[in-house]
Amino acid sequence: MRPSSPRSAGFLFAVMAASARMEALAATPDEAWGTAPWVRWAGAVLAVAAAVLVCYWQLRRQRRRERELEQRLEKSLGELRRSEERRRREQKLESLETLAGGIAHDFNNLLVGVLGNAELARMTLEPGSPVAEYLDEIELAAHRATTLSKKMLAYSGKGRFVTTQLDLSSAVDEVAPALSLPRRVRLERRLHPDLPAVRADAAQVHQLLTNLIVNAAEALDGREHGAITVTTGSRHCDRRDLARTFLDEDLKEGLYAFVEVRDDGPGIDAEAQARIFDPFFTTKTPGRGLGLPVVLGIVRGHRGALELASEPGRGTCVRVLLPASEEAVSDVSEGAEAAWRGSGKVLLIDDEALVLRTAGQMLELLGFEVFTAEDGEDGVELFRRHADEIALVVLDLTMPRMSGEEAFQAIRRIRPAARVLLASGYERWEATEHFAGQGLAGFIHKPFQLSTLRDKVCRALDHSALDSPEKSAS
Repeated sequence: MRPSSPRSAGFLFAVMAASARMEALAATPDEAWGTAPWVRWAGAVLAVAAAVLVCYWQLRRQRRRERELEQRLEKSLGELRRSEERRRREQKLESLETLAGGIAHDFNNLLVGVLGNAELARMTLEPGSPVAEYLDEIELAAHRATTLSKKMLAYSGKGRFVTTQLDLSSAVDEVAPALSLPRRVRLERRLHPDLPAVRADAAQVHQLLTNLIVNAAEALDGREHGAITVTTGSRHCDRRDLARTFLDEDLKEGLYAFVEVRDDGPGIDAEAQARIFDPFFTTKTPGRGLGLPVVLGIVRGHRGALELASEPGRGTCVRVLLPASEEAVSDVSEGAEAAWRGSGKVLLIDDEALVLRTAGQMLELLGFEVFTAEDGEDGVELFRRHADEIALVVLDLTMPRMSGEEAFQAIRRIRPAARVLLASGYERWEATEHFAGQGLAGFIHKPFQLSTLRDKVCRALDHSALDSPEKSAS
């Protein structure tokens, strides 16, 4: 008999040992026992039975240990696979976000030229000129392009957020009546009446809800009847709960408010689920596909989490979780003096020639003499030569050779009290994070029009309106 495993080898050894014991007992003379022969055989059988029983229990214990080891190994491999999948997903998201953010930034630079030149051209028209109608169309198209740029920034998690205390149930009540859903689609609301508030941007949350509900309605295309259910609530999430979400980026344990949008449509297969948050991926009409990616970006920007559950033939459920907050956040509104004009010299630093021409013309219309520089190094050198004359520096953030941050530091070393207005296609909170406590004179978001530029420059040059270090970091 050839053992096929360590367990069978051990069992065979025990049986052989018991058999040898039995033969030894059988060979023992009767006089040595002082009793009948059948007693000897009974003792031998009991010895064999005891040996087999001991071996059996040893085998069972060994098998139990092996099963435990197999389960631990399977669990470890599962965690390793999930960790690897999460790492690949995060790398993919980071790459796509960097791409989307970069495209949006360059796009905003181009829109400065489109909107700015359209506004400058309008100012030269005679009243009643037929050209005004064409300029209206140009500005309308540019504003639509600005909306697309904002969506791309939202996907990258770098959208513009003005956070306030927000109730998700109230947000659903505000959004739902404004939606134009097909008559065959029934929208049900199951809203918790006493939700904890979340710190969120109301406009972004409205966009998130609109995208989720419209996406669910589109999933019901081709059906005679369909239902969408929007549910709100709250729950405490620990690390195990958060690890199961689509976004697990070291989120904090604690209380989360959630909104859930569920449809009874055809559902989504596993292959589509892996790509559903990719920009422009769609299972519907080609050329679309920014709805759910924008939702993902908004959730990331609010440090929230997202759960997706779907099976073919069983509908889809998307749940968004946002951290509950007790903190009240106020927003500061900004106005503009339409008749304000300035004087003096302004240094405009930007690596985009179109921005230099358009923004330079705007500043001249506002009454300034304008110096321009195509990158940070040239800008610093110009400032060095005219440091006592320049009243304000309008500085782009992202430039070759010397970045906006490096140029800002160099300008402040030349003149510590220099006023610098930072300009960027990225949003304020991201663009100014490296300038915290350094006293920026303000921030202007690209693309901008003349009225916005007038307002920002007016505030930057007004001592009482200068941004405090705390505000510049917000």
